[in-house]
Amino acid sequence: MKTISPYPYPLKSQISISIVVLGVLTPLLIFTAAIILILAVRKEGFEEISLAWIIHLFWLFPLLALAAVISGYSVLTVEKDKVTERRLWKQREFLRSDITGYAERYRYRQGKRLLLELRGGEQIQIHSSYYRNYQVLKEALTEGVEAQPALAATLNREENKRLLVWGALAFGAGMLYVLVIQYNLQKLPLKAGDLQPLQLMLAEKPRVQLETKEGDTLITRVALATREYPGVEFQLKGSALYAARAEELTHQLHTGDHVRLLADRKDYYYAVTRNDHPAVRLQAVDVYALRSKGTELLTLRAYNAERQAQLEYERNMLGLGLCIIGLFLGWRGWVYLSET
Repeated sequence: MKTISPYPYPLKSQISISIVVLGVLTPLLIFTAAIILILAVRKEGFEEISLAWIIHLFWLFPLLALAAVISGYSVLTVEKDKVTERRLWKQREFLRSDITGYAERYRYRQGKRLLLELRGGEQIQIHSSYYRNYQVLKEALTEGVEAQPALAATLNREENKRLLVWGALAFGAGMLYVLVIQYNLQKLPLKAGDLQPLQLMLAEKPRVQLETKEGDTLITRVALATREYPGVEFQLKGSALYAARAEELTHQLHTGDHVRLLADRKDYYYAVTRNDHPAVRLQAVDVYALRSKGTELLTLRAYNAERQAQLEYERNMLGLGLCIIGLFLGWRGWVYLSET
């Protein structure tokens, strides 16, 4: 017969501060920021910028995170002879004497997971990350109950199932990114007729942004400030920077030099042409071709070749990664099926 533990009854669960901050308040703040950003984008007409439509999905991710936290959390009330579990959509009650076995499993950085088995085979899972008083709850619920090795195997199968789900999500995200890369490849090559030609005078020497990586100092961005458009930078980065040989470029350009360039037309429109001071103002315009003093410092052909090579490399590496993930999912799926 069970003995009654000396806990003050009713014993109520206390939600973890980390869950409140990371699982509730943070998603709500991100959701609010996403809505404000979407309203600003719509008001200022930024929908035309490439991939601006993704901004309209920002609200979805924090909302999904909040829904996951709320659906996974339950309020527990442990009385002397009865336990009440309240979730968002349902509530159930059972006697403490109905708990016939339990198992607990610890996972690094995931906390503890307690599985209770009730008379009749029903099971209840409790996560330590949700509760400040998890240990007290566990002791009150498992008092006089023996641990069951079979339930530990059930927890292991549940973990394998979650691993498969997250792996499948990662695989799907990778496939989506492959489609994005393929879309960018289809947009190549850029043509001069699709870009904005400009003749400008430099207001100062090119500004260079450096990054130290594995002991080497790398140029990651070169910004050109011009007298015609103060406050707006014409930048070379990524494939354009690699194709331009950045170190040579920074040595050849000086204050007062005249330059001819081909810039992104949409960037130019939002950073230069518009004069109504948008809430989300572009201050940098991408450059894809650059000429000064009769020297081609960056050609459109060189940019297209570099960009295509970069995208194809990313696609191939990602494809290799997806093959590895696919093999891993296949193996874990076989293990999961063999355990069920």
